[in-house]
Amino acid sequence: DDSSLLIPSQLPGQEQRPAGGVLALAPPSTVAAANSGGLFGNNNGTLSGQELAECARMLGIDVIFDTDLLYIAEELLTSPLPEGWERYTAGGGKQYYFNKHTRVTQWAHPLEEYYRCVVYMRKEGDSALERKALDNPPTPDEVREMAKYLGVDYRHEFGLLDICKAAVSAPLPPEWEEYEDEDGEMYYVHKLSKQQLENHPLDGYFIEVIRQRREELAN
Repeated sequence: DDSSLLIPSQLPGQEQRPAGGVLALAPPSTVAAANSGGLFGNNNGTLSGQELAECARMLGIDVIFDTDLLYIAEELLTSPLPEGWERYTAGGGKQYYFNKHTRVTQWAHPLEEYYRCVVYMRKEGDSALERKALDNPPTPDEVREMAKYLGVDYRHEFGLLDICKAAVSAPLPPEWEEYEDEDGEMYYVHKLSKQQLENHPLDGYFIEVIRQRREELAN
């Protein structure tokens, strides 16, 4: 019964996202190399065309018109699981995932939503973000708050502030809706899957972009 499997809404120790801005899934930087296997449990380093096509469709990639994005599906298929996650097989051969730290069990690969967000940003999210920023430019205070939320030292890491500014204007990916609870805290619900997050679905994407930029600046 799929209803018995829970979806993690927030990572342990994670703060509430500042209002007006965009941490949903652990970015690839947290992946533990020892926990390998990829989305379908491949350990031999080979992928079939069917596996790649299935993963691509799941992420919103058109295998005919979005061939330049197929590398994203391949990356998910071959990525090891984030630290703390383990893969099991249920009756009928369906795989599910268990986090030994949070005790969360779910059908979806822990990095699936992150990679779906990567596809969204590559296809249309970047332009949507730009339009939103032009219509409602982020204020300096909003950028500073977002920087603190994303773990950026805005006093010294000037090369990362443009990412924080973009995160303030992050659009919601398709099928996601934003709500406010009785305490004034924002949360997000996927209309189709009913998955609920306490953090913007694109937060993991921006955290990974920050990690990559830090590596570039360090070299």
